[in-house]
Amino acid sequence: MPEVVDKSAFDFGGKTLIALTPNGNQLCVTNKAGLSKVLQMNNPEEEPEVFEIPENVTSVVCDSNTSFIVTTLKGDCFRYDFSGKDQLLARSMLPMRDCDVVHNGKMVVIGGDDMELSLVELSEGFKRYSIKSDEQVAQLSYSSQTNLLSVSYIDGRVCFYSISSTRPNKVKALEGYIPKNSYNDDHRDELLNHGDEEKDDADDDTVRDVEFRVENRICARAAVSYTHLTLPTTERV
Repeated sequence: MPEVVDKSAFDFGGKTLIALTPNGNQLCVTNKAGLSKVLQMNNPEEEPEVFEIPENVTSVVCDSNTSFIVTTLKGDCFRYDFSGKDQLLARSMLPMRDCDVVHNGKMVVIGGDDMELSLVELSEGFKRYSIKSDEQVAQLSYSSQTNLLSVSYIDGRVCFYSISSTRPNKVKALEGYIPKNSYNDDHRDELLNHGDEEKDDADDDTVRDVEFRVENRICARAAVSYTHLTLPTTERV
């Protein structure tokens, strides 16, 4: 039977994002403070590789068995190998919200507040292709089975793009299924001015970390397979 291992990645808590390598052997864990660890799934007690990454990461995805990609609230997209060497893939004046790898890890698609969808080749040179999006991007999801990219927008729409070529082609749009939402980024100034100085009291269950406001925690990601489409909703079942 599978064994469940309870392991703390970061002792001081806070927002943590994870991504699994394609072969399932490594788990990349990042936190908002700018640290990343690579955990060995087959040997969770082994001391992980630890290195610094940008603060306030908004998404992480493994593009290969030896590297991963992150986007940030500052508007950067970096690729890291497991030794901590970084490569800048793209940069925006506005926050990047999500990314996903497509075409068997040969490209990464990026979306955020600049109302663009960008595809970046992960070969030497990192050639970038961009198209205008309908709205600010909330979250992305790619299905290799259907070769469809699902893009969730903050206005509650989900659009599906065929990415058979380097320019995504919109094939379908759904409205009214996912919650409308606008990110609250006021915490960027608070984090800059105060850092993590204010800690929650041990006897107080109130979470004061401003990053965990409701509008910053809503899931809008769609999931597509050959036979099913799964969408998050505001309804309680």
